[in-house]
Amino acid sequence: MKFPKTSSLYRKKYYLRIMLSVSIFVIILVGALFITSYIYGKQMLFQIETANNAKLLNQTRFNFELMDSTVQNLTKYLFVNPESSTILNDTGNLQYDEIYNQINRITTSVIASNSFIHSIGFYNSYNNRIFYAGKGLDFNDVGMKEMIANYPDTPRMKPIIRSLDNTFGAKVVGETVFTYLIYQTSGEPAKIDSAVAININADWIYENINQINLFNEKAEESIFIYSDISGFLEQKNSVPNLKESLLREYQDHLKRDKAGSGSFEQKLEGQSYVITYLQLPNQKLTFFKIQPTLIVYKYLKTFRWLLLTIFFITVLLALLFSLMVSSIVYNPISRLIRQVSPLTVPLQGVDEISLLSDTYRDLSATLKQYNAEKQNVQQVMKSYVLKSILTDNNLISRAKFEDAFGKEDSDFRYDNSYLLILVQIDGFTQFQQNYNLHDRNLLKYAVANIFQETVISLGNVKEVSLNDKDLIILLPYRNEITNKDILVAKIKEAQANILHYCSLSVTITVSGSAGDFSKLPEAYRSLIYNSHYRFVYGPRGLITDKLLGANEANKLSSLSKKLEAALMENIDTGNMAGIRLALESIRLELSGMQYESLMSSLLQLIDAIRNRLRSMNTTDTNDSYNLLEILKSIGTYETIDECFNKLHAALHDKLDTDENKVSVNTEQLLVDTANQIIQSSYIDNGLCLDQIADALNVPSRKLAKIYKENTGLSVSDSITEVRLKEAAYLLKNTNKSVYDILNKVGYENESYFYKLFKSRYGITPKEYAALFVEK
Repeated sequence: MKFPKTSSLYRKKYYLRIMLSVSIFVIILVGALFITSYIYGKQMLFQIETANNAKLLNQTRFNFELMDSTVQNLTKYLFVNPESSTILNDTGNLQYDEIYNQINRITTSVIASNSFIHSIGFYNSYNNRIFYAGKGLDFNDVGMKEMIANYPDTPRMKPIIRSLDNTFGAKVVGETVFTYLIYQTSGEPAKIDSAVAININADWIYENINQINLFNEKAEESIFIYSDISGFLEQKNSVPNLKESLLREYQDHLKRDKAGSGSFEQKLEGQSYVITYLQLPNQKLTFFKIQPTLIVYKYLKTFRWLLLTIFFITVLLALLFSLMVSSIVYNPISRLIRQVSPLTVPLQGVDEISLLSDTYRDLSATLKQYNAEKQNVQQVMKSYVLKSILTDNNLISRAKFEDAFGKEDSDFRYDNSYLLILVQIDGFTQFQQNYNLHDRNLLKYAVANIFQETVISLGNVKEVSLNDKDLIILLPYRNEITNKDILVAKIKEAQANILHYCSLSVTITVSGSAGDFSKLPEAYRSLIYNSHYRFVYGPRGLITDKLLGANEANKLSSLSKKLEAALMENIDTGNMAGIRLALESIRLELSGMQYESLMSSLLQLIDAIRNRLRSMNTTDTNDSYNLLEILKSIGTYETIDECFNKLHAALHDKLDTDENKVSVNTEQLLVDTANQIIQSSYIDNGLCLDQIADALNVPSRKLAKIYKENTGLSVSDSITEVRLKEAAYLLKNTNKSVYDILNKVGYENESYFYKLFKSRYGITPKEYAALFVEK
């Protein structure tokens, strides 16, 4: 069958799209490579040039430091020389010609052997005169007098850049020198008594720089010497304001990089320069070499044109390459179109890919529909078989079992042994109120998947829901789970994951091993019976045969008469504190009983309390009604603690004589609602008594009194207890950091959290977590 004529335009369009995609990709790739090469080349030129500059500056530093060391030694020598001391300490005894001769003897050889020395000055404070060698004996060195007068700001033995002014009639000619000054002080306040100054010819420095080819004036390269004491050394033919800009940018650079040497690129007075610097900290000097970037990067322009030429040649090659690749890529698509077109209306889409996409979508939808129908039938059969196995003593036949589960699943065989695991959502009444049926089913599905993913290393599991609040897990009993500790660890991990990802607390009950398939109904009944012990051990627990060993071994079938008598005596006297203690003792005794004995004893206790209240004159019709409600609702309470709190509240309401008390139903409703708010909002670090009272629309003091009387705890203590229990659980069952956990349970201050936790558990959070890591 020929491809429709209308497809040629579409084919060309899609072919062009392929070609453009390949071309653009290659061009971008090559462009990025060339840009990277250009940047790298520029950086290499910068590094090479600045490295050469650094070598030359280091050579200059070596020469300068050698000169500096020589001058310092000469200065010290001249200062302590006996003949110099005679001049420096003269009190008017020496004649003019004696001073002249002594200075000549001292300095002639020094100046002659050190070409960098310009002149030497001797200062005597007694005569307040400066005697010079290398210039006129009475040369008037105004700058040296200013340095002597500026003591103590005048540095000792450091190069000071200054100008020696020579007067020729009305004309003043300045000579730039480095002056090294050594002096002695006395008096109070201290002042300079005597001093020797050696002046170094600044031209010697530039001659030295020229000798090592440090800079090229024709290329607009410049050398600057800056003193922290006296500023820049004057330089001929320098650009106006260039030194000030250089100093400002250099100081800004030092804020980012405090190294004693380095290079950077910066614009000075409208022109871009590469600046290399070297510090001489002992002399408080800095050498600068600056070069126009046009000179540094003069070969970069040629390199750029070379790269552009190569780039355009590569683009042409990329176009040819894209034509070839596009043809290769399009050939399979063309063949596929010819195969698909008989199955569809020819090219109703925009192009071939749209046609293929529409065809694929239609076929996939049909295939998914077939698979969904098949999977749905299989799932229904598996669920039916599991429910029949667990609830019906008439066992499913081997053929029906294998037909439902298939022979490919080796874990689920008719003759295998299994463990039954019951997953119960804690606070189910609240769970029903918070979520609609669709969301509840979705969360149960998520719980089942999380459990399966967590214990997958122990084997594949099957789940079935027999009612709205329970989930039964069927786990093949393999060698991997003969170690109960491994099984318990995996189940606790599953509980933690469910809490983390679904924000649901679950209680899990594990049956003993069903020795063979025929024992599953019996194991299921035992599992349901054991799950009732959640009433004793509370939510988020793991109920196993080992945990219930003490309860099952307890032969006590009824409540101790002594405890019951103590409670009745306190009821007769209206002693609420005694009632609370008696109820707590009874609760502890009942918690250790077998479940049937516990429930029958509890019912008898409530009935006995009801009869005792009836016999009291203060009892009204509502007294019996409230206790009757507790009797009727006893099966709905999730924990024995909740039941005893209700019982205590009922007794408190009937025996308390406070005129402002509320009815037991209203009072308990407030306490229960406050507890719900605490349980759902403890992560809020601003949660407090006032916030809960506002939500309940009751005065804070009234809520505090009712809550304390009904629970024995303040609202603040209850919030803290809930937070710390949650923190302890997360530390025990997750790998979260202490900081993450304290934020997750409503705390911001880490030290305060540590203090509360240690006060409650006796150890720090990290120590608590470490206990379970080691185990």
